[in-house]
Amino acid sequence: MTPILLRAEGVEKRFDGIYALRNVDFTVRKGEIHALVGENGAGKSTLMKILCGVYSPDAGSIAMDGSRVEIRDPRQAQHLGISIVHQELSLFVNLTVADNIFSGALPTATPLRMVAKGALRRETRKILDEFGFDLDPFQPIAECGIAERQVVEICKALHRNARLLILDEPTSSLTPNEAGKLFAILRKLRAAGIAIVYISHRLEEIVDMADRVTVLKDGAVVAERLASDVGVQDLIRLMVGREINMSDYYGRRGAPQEEIVLEADNLTRKGMFEGVSFSLRKGEILGLSGLVGAGRTELALALFGALTPDSGSIRIRGRPAGIRSPRQALELKLAYLDEDRKNNSLFPEMSVRENFVVIDLKAGSRFGLMNFRRQAAETGEFVRRLNIQTSGPDQRIADLSGGNQQKVVIARLLAINPEILICDEPTRGIDVGAKREIYLLLSSLVAHGMSIILISSEMPEIIGMSHRVMALRNGRVSGFLGGAGVTEENIMRLAAGRAG
Repeated sequence: MTPILLRAEGVEKRFDGIYALRNVDFTVRKGEIHALVGENGAGKSTLMKILCGVYSPDAGSIAMDGSRVEIRDPRQAQHLGISIVHQELSLFVNLTVADNIFSGALPTATPLRMVAKGALRRETRKILDEFGFDLDPFQPIAECGIAERQVVEICKALHRNARLLILDEPTSSLTPNEAGKLFAILRKLRAAGIAIVYISHRLEEIVDMADRVTVLKDGAVVAERLASDVGVQDLIRLMVGREINMSDYYGRRGAPQEEIVLEADNLTRKGMFEGVSFSLRKGEILGLSGLVGAGRTELALALFGALTPDSGSIRIRGRPAGIRSPRQALELKLAYLDEDRKNNSLFPEMSVRENFVVIDLKAGSRFGLMNFRRQAAETGEFVRRLNIQTSGPDQRIADLSGGNQQKVVIARLLAINPEILICDEPTRGIDVGAKREIYLLLSSLVAHGMSIILISSEMPEIIGMSHRVMALRNGRVSGFLGGAGVTEENIMRLAAGRAG
């Protein structure tokens, strides 16, 4: 057993008198990957914010290397060697890889204290080479993919002498190949003695990667296990407190109707997708699958009017629909659920009510004035309908869990009564319990006649939810699958362009 690097004992935290953490004990050893799992709202983020100095605990103690410490702010946490890489990466996209890694501590040359470009390149290259990162130090972050940006975040932490690295949903935006490369990096860091706290809703990763796993539920530790002693179903049972029957996990949808509600004919946007043709029936979930970069999101944005196709046509309910803006799409009862809710769909410092009504302010106003009572009533109706866990309509949405934030965004779209809904990665970064609630909601919507285009990188989600699957490869349709033909092998064959 390696020595304990960090020990938290009896940690408690309350917000408005409600416990977010209750008597939590948590240890991390040097050179181990310790997974932290739990449903959204279980207390994972609160505990990590305490370790990183964002929150102060109401009770309990924290020790590093056996000595008690008071982590008063993020700067002190960094000084102790604690760094976090958030799910939403916090890089300066207009600066280079090197600038981001050395932000706040750029090497300078005397006497004018200009940035020493040569030293900056050498030092950055040294960090990148140490762990086999093949990146140009002077490459702009804007030109880096998500996986490369994650590498830069890790390098920034290592440059600041991180001894404990906290990774929050590190693979939520990565392809399986990119995730494999990240796992190789984490194993190198573990071998170098760096401790890693690994937070993920992808439980298969936990079983494969972690040394130990701690399960939180309702702010308390319900289990600590060796990862080698548990399976995915064990973790689900510990997280939600019951067995989940996979046969009803995705809900009952029934067969779609014959009526075609949307047709795309030879849609093309140069450099993104080309010659895309398909139809969507009433009450159907059409899964849109493909590797990252296949053009799935770009096609969805073109259907929604956020991108303009160079050629091709769209028909909605049999009529030509030259959609040139999202507002026009919404008027045609076509809505889009964005894959990046925090950056593109939420106003984090605003309330649940304000986030709910923002898409249609007229509906929540009278004679040009905000009708707050009506807004609160309508928000409350959807809060109950979607089982959104919130203290009230005026709670700040940033204080909700990821799953509840996503349900607020969905509620906002449902309030305009769409007939066609494009869902782009609807369960990214959401725990297994919240996923099931969203699956059951989508199944209920199509059972009542809504039509859904589902974009997802999670194969079980595509297979379990879709009536048919359309696969994209390099921006082109590589095939359609339906019925018993919707299998992982067939989807990957089409997505990767393999014959057979």
